[in-house]
Amino acid sequence: MSEVEVNQRDELSQFLFCQKRFTKPIPTNGALLEGFMFAIGWRKCSTKNEKFGLYGSVGKIENAKDEWGNRVNYGGNIPANQGACEFASALTCTMNGFKNSPHLDKDALLYALGWWFQADKRTGQIQRDASTWCTGGKLILPKEHFWIDLSACHGLIQIVWASSTLVHYTDPEQDNKSTTLVGMSAQCSRRLAKTMC
Repeated sequence: MSEVEVNQRDELSQFLFCQKRFTKPIPTNGALLEGFMFAIGWRKCSTKNEKFGLYGSVGKIENAKDEWGNRVNYGGNIPANQGACEFASALTCTMNGFKNSPHLDKDALLYALGWWFQADKRTGQIQRDASTWCTGGKLILPKEHFWIDLSACHGLIQIVWASSTLVHYTDPEQDNKSTTLVGMSAQCSRRLAKTMC
C-alpha cells in the first residue's frame, strides 16, 4: 500500500475507535467466542414500518448528537464498487482478543473484504513499530489447510476471500497492554439486501 492508502486506513481506524462509544457490542454473532465486535453503518430495521436503520445505540447518539454527527463526516475516501446492489452497508470491527468458531458468512455478497492491523488500544492509531505489536492472531481456512499469521505480517493486511463458501475463523492475538490486533470487514447482510434491492 502507498503511504496515502496507509494514512487513509489510519484515519478510518481512529474514526472506528471513536465510534465505539456510540455502538453496542454485537453479542448475537453465532460464531463469536471471545473479544469485542461492533458494527457501524446500516442494517435491516427491527422497528415496524421502517426498512433500515443504523447500527448503534440510540441513547448514546442522542446524548452526544453533535459529536456523533461530526465523527460520521470524517471525510474518508476508500474506493467502492458501483453496482446498484453490490455494496457494503456496514463495517464490522473486531479487537481485544477476538476469536470466533469456524463458520460461513451469511452476507449478500459471495466475497468479503477484510483488513487487519495493529492499533493502539486507546486511540486506534495504527502501530507501525513492530516492537509494540502483540503476537499471535490468525485467519484460518481449515478445509483449505491455509492460514495467515496476522502478527507476522509487517504492515496492513488486506484480503478478499469467498467468505460465504469457504469456512473460516480467527484465532486471537496474545494479550498486550497497549496494542490490539484490529480486524475490519466490509459486509452487507442478506436481510438488508432483500429489503433494499
